[in-house]
Amino acid sequence: MILKHLKCILVLQYFIHLVATEIAAEKALPEPLNLLLTWESEFRIKLSWNAPEDLDASCKVNYMIVTMIGERRPKVETTFKLYKEYRLSMEDAVNYTVQTNPKHCTGRTISKPVSKSITKPTELVKNFQCSLYSSKAMNCSWLPANQASDLQLYYGYLDPSHIAACSEYQYRDDQRTGCHLKGSFLQYDVYFKVNGTLDGLSVQNNFLVLPRYHVKPPAPKVKITEEGQNLILSWDPPDIGAVHCWNFILNYNKCQESLAQKYVFPQDSPKDLNCTA
Repeated sequence: MILKHLKCILVLQYFIHLVATEIAAEKALPEPLNLLLTWESEFRIKLSWNAPEDLDASCKVNYMIVTMIGERRPKVETTFKLYKEYRLSMEDAVNYTVQTNPKHCTGRTISKPVSKSITKPTELVKNFQCSLYSSKAMNCSWLPANQASDLQLYYGYLDPSHIAACSEYQYRDDQRTGCHLKGSFLQYDVYFKVNGTLDGLSVQNNFLVLPRYHVKPPAPKVKITEEGQNLILSWDPPDIGAVHCWNFILNYNKCQESLAQKYVFPQDSPKDLNCTA
């Protein structure tokens, strides 16, 4: 008797689950159609799609886009448009999913996702990084990831007319591991291409660098003069951005005292090192 009741309960649970699943499927909005990923340029892609078919005119929707780059935290955004453009630095695999999302659509839920992926390119270099140390100069460095021949670096702004080749490479063990760049980079997003040949095939790695977030000026040269019982310290500010963009931290030891004194100039809240004027 107990076994019979148990069978009835299991059948009932299965039926409830089946009905709930069907109801959920009926409530879900239809997914976007014909998702496409096209390259607008070497550093810019366009994700586009068509609106779902048979969507009730009274149902207002937008589209939720989730971007996954390697192991980084997913980036979620929404748009009412049928496309989205991205600047892309190809350092890792990228996956995009798009879902129809109910904005003013009573009783409907978000659709199933549709997706497009870009595979991670073969690595020519790794740990690519740049630092702006002057208003007119920047250093970039990397570690070779493969024994690629004819490694070449190109850089430029968004306008293709600014593309230029590195003219001053840095070497380690006869391998190119960096480049000294000259130009006004602070205000711009800078795009880099690293080209090389592996196993007879041409390979390219792309990187995007925002120099304003990678400012590393050299230590200031301090001039010390004596006036009576006082020592006067003076120095020139970095030539990156305006003077008010910087704080200066002074540490010194008095006689044989081991405890260093620290002063910040000017004496107010820390400055934004990304400011430019």
